[in-house]
Amino acid sequence: MLTLTARSPGLSPAVAQIDVQKVASPPMVGRAQSVQTLTEWRQSPPSPTPPDPTVKIADNDMNSWGWTKPGSAQVPLPGGRYTLFRVAFTPRGAVQRAGGQVVFGRLAGRAEIWLDDRRVATKSAPGVGRVAIPLPPGGSEHTLTLLFDAPEGGSPFGVVGAVSVETIP
Repeated sequence: MLTLTARSPGLSPAVAQIDVQKVASPPMVGRAQSVQTLTEWRQSPPSPTPPDPTVKIADNDMNSWGWTKPGSAQVPLPGGRYTLFRVAFTPRGAVQRAGGQVVFGRLAGRAEIWLDDRRVATKSAPGVGRVAIPLPPGGSEHTLTLLFDAPEGGSPFGVVGAVSVETIP
């Protein structure tokens, strides 16, 4: 039993009694997984030949690289087989400390995946699939680039689902 008494000049004391129970062990809250969603992507114009995935976007380039968000597939364009998608991000604290992974929930088409100017994975099937790549620990900004190979008349391509940076459960 816990007894609380409140006193104030000019008022009668107030008393509250609360039943308490001893707990065998303190309650535990599970550790939440850290998830960061990558939503602001840049998209290069289509090219008939494979562009350099390490090319830098000029700071003043407001016209040639467009903005796009994950969520829909694109139809290959005539005369433009290859397209780059790019996003820059700094991982959140848990991933900076322990590392994690970048998860493409739904990636459509054939694509090379580049992280910090290094090819780290290839998706060779033209259909939609889930792809995860490891992300090493560290707090620096990362650049993630996708080089899509989408020939005219081929399957739709693009980032058709969420892209997240996660701790590894």
